[in-house]
Amino acid sequence: MIRRRAGLLAAWMLGLWLLATAGAQAEQQHFQATVKWVADGDTVILQDNRRLRYVGINCPETAHDGTPAEPFGIEARHLNQDLVKGQTIRCVAVGHDRYGRLLGAVFLADGTFVNRELLAAGLGYILPGEESAPFAEQLLSAQRQAMVAGQGIWGRLDPRPRPLVGNRRSKRFHRSDGPDAKKIGKHHRVAFPDYPEAFAAGYAPCKRCFPRLEEMLVRVGSD
Repeated sequence: MIRRRAGLLAAWMLGLWLLATAGAQAEQQHFQATVKWVADGDTVILQDNRRLRYVGINCPETAHDGTPAEPFGIEARHLNQDLVKGQTIRCVAVGHDRYGRLLGAVFLADGTFVNRELLAAGLGYILPGEESAPFAEQLLSAQRQAMVAGQGIWGRLDPRPRPLVGNRRSKRFHRSDGPDAKKIGKHHRVAFPDYPEAFAAGYAPCKRCFPRLEEMLVRVGSD
C-alpha cells in the first residue's frame, strides 16, 4: 500500500511538472516582424500594432504625459531607432508585462542582440526577472563592460557611499531606511555600500525607492 501511494504521488508530481513545462513552452514563441515605430529605448510598435517591450532591460524614460524625459532617454530612443526602425526583427517572446505589452528578446537579421546593444552603450540597466533568465548572463556582461568604460549613464552614476539593501529573491535594491528594505528577511538580505556595487552585482533599483533615474546620477547642467 505504501509503495502504491508513493507511486501515485510521483505520478501526480510528474503530471504537474509536465503541465508547467508545457505552459512555459507555449508562452515562449519565436516570430519575425517589422518595426513600425520606436516609442522609446526599450519599447517598439510592430507592423500589426502590437507593443513589444524588450525583456531584461530598462532604458531611461522619454517625455510623456507632461513628465520630462530622464537623462539619456532621448539618446536611448535614438539608438533604438537606428537599430530597428523599419527593420524586420526576430523576436523570442517570453510573455506579457502587467500593461499587456509583449515581452521579448529582439535580434536583427545579422544576429545583433538589440537588448544587449542598448546596455553596451550605457543607455539602460538590466531588469532581472524570471522571463529574462535565459539572457541574463549576456545582459549583465554588457552592462558591466559599459560601467567599466563609463558609457552613457555610468559616466554619471553617483559613486558616493550610500547604504543600500538588496533582496536576493527579487534582485532589487532599496534605500536602507525605506519601508521595503525593512520587509526583507535576513536570508534574502544583502548590503551594498553604493550604487556601482549594486548595479555591478546585477541588481536593479526599486521603482518606489528610486522613481527617477536622475536621483542616482551626478547632476550636471539643467538636470
